[in-house]
Amino acid sequence: MLRPRLRVPRVSASIGLQAAANARRSFHQVPRLRHDYTESGVPNLMSPAGFSIAWSDYMSLAIEKLNALTVGTELEDLDTKTIALMTAREPNQAPIFNWASMAHNNHFFFDGLTPDPTPIPEVLKRELEASFSSMETLRREFVITASSMFGPGFIWLGGAGGKVAFAEAWWDLIDWELVAKKSGVLRPDFKSGAE
Repeated sequence: MLRPRLRVPRVSASIGLQAAANARRSFHQVPRLRHDYTESGVPNLMSPAGFSIAWSDYMSLAIEKLNALTVGTELEDLDTKTIALMTAREPNQAPIFNWASMAHNNHFFFDGLTPDPTPIPEVLKRELEASFSSMETLRREFVITASSMFGPGFIWLGGAGGKVAFAEAWWDLIDWELVAKKSGVLRPDFKSGAE
């Protein structure tokens, strides 16, 4: 059976020595997480070894590939989310899109976890309940959807409990304050001119 080879864009020889020099630079770096899980793993979700694979190894690979594909281009100085958005509908940019989106989504996932559960801000809770009728309905729909998704993602790192146990454990680690900030429902407090 013949298998097609994935073609990875290469830096053209016409770019010369400057491209070779730039290729050694790392424009994108593995971002630092707000919480360090290297010693203890992610509580009730991943062991330290599982975290090392899912964060350290995976992100290092994604960033290495992204750097190799974007060196010398207008994309090399952009963040992973912007790169993914700019290349999402460009078939000739599919490898760049894939690595940028993998790096962005992996960071988004891990940065949204907290070892210390946070309460859901009321304004976010109201918005979610308006869409899902209750937080329990949202949680149930999330767990059902996650358990029926094709592909393991990081579910296999969760151990014997499988996808449902992983999704339920993940739910308890969501940093709801961060979710509220990123969703835009929390607005910054402005000081009044009287102060």
